[in-house]
Amino acid sequence: LELDKKINEVNILKEEHQKQIESFNLEKEKLKEKYLNELNDYIEDIKKKAEEKLDNIKDKKEINVIEEIEELKIEEKDIKEEHIFEVGDNVRIDGNNQLGFISEINNDNVIVNIKNMSIKTTLDKLEFVSKNIKPKIYEARSIKKNVSSELNVIGLRVEEALEKVDIFIDDAYGSTLKKVRIIHGIGTGALRKAIREHLKKMKIIKSTSNGDFYDGGSAVTIVEFK
Repeated sequence: LELDKKINEVNILKEEHQKQIESFNLEKEKLKEKYLNELNDYIEDIKKKAEEKLDNIKDKKEINVIEEIEELKIEEKDIKEEHIFEVGDNVRIDGNNQLGFISEINNDNVIVNIKNMSIKTTLDKLEFVSKNIKPKIYEARSIKKNVSSELNVIGLRVEEALEKVDIFIDDAYGSTLKKVRIIHGIGTGALRKAIREHLKKMKIIKSTSNGDFYDGGSAVTIVEFK
């Protein structure tokens, strides 16, 4: 009797499982049909628009066919010459005018060194620059006089602040200074975070830290050079 009960329970579970499978397959077919209908509608819409454009062109009796063809031609100067990037190539990253060079390539991923900052990006975002132009690399510290040991960027947008930080660090590293102060304030902390992350990418930087209590605390970043 107990065995019959168990068998009956198993059969009920099988039936429920089968119903779930059938329900799933039915739902899958419905979704498939829906997407196919949407795809067909999309294709028909494209065809309709193309036909309308052709009709418009045919109706324009004053169109000069030769001029139309010439306008559709892509000028040679607008075509970027395909370049196979290699380690050591001088490049610029889209949206960044600063010159750097490729230090590492891994498939489509690359690391570009700009002013001793290692920046990760992809090949499609690189612009090849002639090898006759050399990016700046910090190899030795020359002596520059009258260089300030402090930079105040309070109130600036992140992009503006980072540009000033680059120039400031460039000048400071080329002087006899071992430490400098960047005053960014506290605020939301976004400017401080952006500056410190930017500094971490520079190989010439040994460390960054808050100022002490009398030096501004977390409103100031102390930068120490290697």
